[in-house]
Amino acid sequence: MSLREEILDQATHLYAEKGLKFTMQDVAEAMHIAKKTIYHLYPSKESLLLDLCDTGFAKIHAQKQAIMEQDIPLAEKLRKVIVAMPEEYQMLDFRKLEGIGEKYPSVAKSIRKNLETNWEPTLQLMEEGISTGALRSDLS
Repeated sequence: MSLREEILDQATHLYAEKGLKFTMQDVAEAMHIAKKTIYHLYPSKESLLLDLCDTGFAKIHAQKQAIMEQDIPLAEKLRKVIVAMPEEYQMLDFRKLEGIGEKYPSVAKSIRKNLETNWEPTLQLMEEGISTGALRSDLS
């Protein structure tokens, strides 16, 4: 595991414990390294959180893609894609993100962008389900 991955892993654990109140010093102490080492890769906590966010969503999208490639019934595939969450993030309380836009606007923007995009595989599965009769459309 690279230093970057170790920092992100530790930041994930600290977020699970403390929410956004964890500090760069907390990360350094947990890893038994100098805070300066972290600042070499991440000039600010916001840059660390942004990488944490981007990496997390990349893992979610990779998991969704792997599900899309599975040879399983359409309804099961759709159910799995909708709730796709890598195991290391299942412990996180996303309610602790409240107020993130005030302190870390670029992170909030990235979260919004990721939540609003990349729905094509899920929509494609839903359309396939409706067209094959596996799902019904109550929109008419």
